[in-house]
Amino acid sequence: MMNIKEAAKVAIEQVKEQDYPWVDQAQLMAMAEQIEQLSAESLIDRSTKLHFTASAFVCQHGRAFFIEHPYLHRLLLPAGHVEVGETFEEAARREFHEETGYRLNPSISGQLIDINQHSIPANPAKAEGVHHHIDFRFLFSWNGETSKDSAELVVHRLTVEQAPEEFRPYYRFDQYDAK
Repeated sequence: MMNIKEAAKVAIEQVKEQDYPWVDQAQLMAMAEQIEQLSAESLIDRSTKLHFTASAFVCQHGRAFFIEHPYLHRLLLPAGHVEVGETFEEAARREFHEETGYRLNPSISGQLIDINQHSIPANPAKAEGVHHHIDFRFLFSWNGETSKDSAELVVHRLTVEQAPEEFRPYYRFDQYDAK
């Protein structure tokens, strides 16, 4: 099994090869350089200044799932930290379920569509200082599930016009059919 550092390098190369118009190639190169400087162990240590996260973009009939982030006070994709022993895709799938209450079909693979880095302010309640997230963003097809478990966060189904600007390009995948 590939360690998290190697998996991140492979993921960055995959996104670079896709050449999506919203991907900042220079930012990908900068992330690859940052990752190269760190040990695999430090990349899963939440006391460090760089954390790996994964998010899920799930859209059907023009409406995608978003959550209200309780600390950042923004609408974001369902997302969270990658745990020890988890792949980026597994983390995105788990976080989608935890935050929305809905399960994604485990037999349908997600598609890595973006990698983004952003700053997170200090959170004294969690004893976390200012740090950065490298977020691996996955597209999943919606299985139409109507029953759900309890959601951790407030969930919204937003149209492209309602969605935060940074996520609008992902709506081009609304008809995504994972194979």
